[in-house]
Amino acid sequence: HKRDLETMSSVQTVDDLLHLGYTSAGNNSGSRFAVYSYTPNKSDDSASDSLGGFSLNMVGCSVALGNEPLFRSQLALKLSRSPLYPGSGHITAMQIESFPSPLQCYYCLLALTPTHNKDTSPPLSPGSKVVATSNSFSALLVCLIHVGKDSLELFRTELDSFMADLKPLLEGNHTDGQRIHNRFPGSEAEARLKNWFSSNVLYLSRVVQRYHSELPTLLHVAMNSKFEVTGDNMEAAADIRRFLAVCSLATLMQNTPDTTRGDGTCGGTASASASASDAVSSSSNGLGHAASQDTTGAMAGDYNSSNSSYCQETIKIHVTASTCHISPSKHNNFCSNWAQVLLSGGNASPDPFFLRNAVENYKLKIIQDINALKRLLRYAETSYHTLYRCYVFLCVCGNGDVLLSCAMEEARTNTSDFSSLSVLQALQLYVNRNGFREITA
Repeated sequence: HKRDLETMSSVQTVDDLLHLGYTSAGNNSGSRFAVYSYTPNKSDDSASDSLGGFSLNMVGCSVALGNEPLFRSQLALKLSRSPLYPGSGHITAMQIESFPSPLQCYYCLLALTPTHNKDTSPPLSPGSKVVATSNSFSALLVCLIHVGKDSLELFRTELDSFMADLKPLLEGNHTDGQRIHNRFPGSEAEARLKNWFSSNVLYLSRVVQRYHSELPTLLHVAMNSKFEVTGDNMEAAADIRRFLAVCSLATLMQNTPDTTRGDGTCGGTASASASASDAVSSSSNGLGHAASQDTTGAMAGDYNSSNSSYCQETIKIHVTASTCHISPSKHNNFCSNWAQVLLSGGNASPDPFFLRNAVENYKLKIIQDINALKRLLRYAETSYHTLYRCYVFLCVCGNGDVLLSCAMEEARTNTSDFSSLSVLQALQLYVNRNGFREITA
């Protein structure tokens, strides 16, 4: 391991991992990285230093030198027990002897395509195993290490994207064989790796801490609007974009299951709202009249109200280091409650793992409400009373504008479902005229 020792001597060490506790939400003190060249051993190379059929040689790391061999041996043991494919990220927990806290490790094998390499073998593609074709390595194993019990699984999407952006930077250093060992220290790739936890995890904490007064509006923008983020502070603008992306319903709505039951009943919040609708069902005649009045136009698809929530305008968001100006600015009761939950994680130093859990739980609640609304809409096609129950549900849930917009968008993309579109357009027209009233059971 002479090359490893020479490389490690050039790496600036940090505090010993043995003395680290849980991650502080305000910095990178509980995060580390390690980069290894990954070389599969040839079957006839019995003299090679083998770790389960491959060799790991250090390129760079921020793990203390005294602890790096322990980490590498534990990592090699895990790699030897499961196949490793280029471009596929893995998350594992490690309990290393003498370490007071478990390690959470995200690792990914990146197959490199050097710009000037004498090895003419074709580049590795995702899903293909790494094979040894020469004495030089053709892949790097990048490890992102978090000291603590909280799983990095919550941030897998961000980490996968981080690896995809990191790969071209590493390839730029890998011009011919082993030169990456000399080019990596001080490179942009190393700088990004040192900051991986801040950029991919702590952005949630920064947004909640800096823009707590604008949180309800930001959540409303993320759920139901097109937006444009501007600002001179590039880090703050990037944090806002990531926050909006993680709170967005776009990916969830693509695969929202239809859990309509055949018995015509509705569960969850929809059932609760039904009792409220019974108390005021005499008011449903107005909504029924609106439905019958607009059926012809809705079936033809010519409804084009300028006040419709699905006719979205682009929200302008101007970001500075401490303020966030949103125009136009609006939110609902659901967003206010959601923001309060996020703020309960602590304003001074919010826990990013708590915040991400809260975001995912509220997104799940939205999907449950959308499914409940869809069940009601299906039976509202033949019942004015059930149509009014839809309206009551939208009023009671506190998120009626978002749910109605999502349902409208889904119905409009499904051109064969004219009945649901007709019901939704009548419901939208009634909401435009009357708003969402306060209805209690």
